[in-house]
Amino acid sequence: SIKIDTIICNFRHSLLKFCTAEYDKIIVIYLLLYKNHIAEFKVFIFAMKKLSFAIILFCLCALAPFAINARALAPKAGFARVLEENVMLYRTPQLSEDKIFFTLPKTYYLKIIDLNVEGDCYQAEYQANENGYVNIIGYVKKEQVTVWDKQPGEPLYPEISAQALSYAPVYQNAAISEIKVNVFSGQTVKLYGSVYNAEEDILYFYVLYANYEGYVQASMFNITLPPNHSDPLPTPPPEDTPPPEETASPTNSPNPSGTQDDRDSLVQILLIAAICIPALIIVYLMFRPSKKTRRNYKDYYNSDEDE
Repeated sequence: SIKIDTIICNFRHSLLKFCTAEYDKIIVIYLLLYKNHIAEFKVFIFAMKKLSFAIILFCLCALAPFAINARALAPKAGFARVLEENVMLYRTPQLSEDKIFFTLPKTYYLKIIDLNVEGDCYQAEYQANENGYVNIIGYVKKEQVTVWDKQPGEPLYPEISAQALSYAPVYQNAAISEIKVNVFSGQTVKLYGSVYNAEEDILYFYVLYANYEGYVQASMFNITLPPNHSDPLPTPPPEDTPPPEETASPTNSPNPSGTQDDRDSLVQILLIAAICIPALIIVYLMFRPSKKTRRNYKDYYNSDEDE
């Protein structure tokens, strides 16, 4: 009949969203063989819907731990602080001496872009596109910076202006090389850091002037070094001090080093529970035999006996 054909078409349209073409052909054959059994057909459609939802929920529950674990393992951008002298910012992750940008100022910060660069380095950003600066993307050695798990105070980067004492060319490299632009006496440049050329025995500044980045000889400029960053420096642990005896139970004793890991583990557990528990409840409610279904079965088979 037209009604049965319409139901079959609607069912095929819904079924194609979840099944392959071959599976769809098998279902269509089954429906054509049993299209006169309307009650069975309705039960079959209801069961297929429940099965489809169950498969989707199962996939969500099965893939949730992997998605959460991947999220926990994903590199997290943050900040690193320069707490040592002579910390270099490099142009490439190979960290070669001929690819040095400049020396970073102590006590200030870098913005970490990638914690998982191949090799012993982080990809980092120094300075921002403000206060007359442009940002510099480079690489720093992991052992020379401290990853900062707190919110840094402002400003993240120092603002250093240098005034030219005389005519000073801006070189392409930290050496007497190609001149990019000239700075005249009394003009100021934005200073990033310094780098020492051992062959020439000359200290160079990496500067920004008139939208040109390059190196100038430090002796030709007058600068005022900024104060240290206002954030307190971390206190080093005492040396040669025996560890105190544990008086509190392990469950009540603080664990600063594991606080973040414990928090991440708790979040993962809560997320898995939030997905799996409702999914199990939904599956139970869908597959629980309803009174209406039992009544349909009973009415259907009673009608067969009456015939």
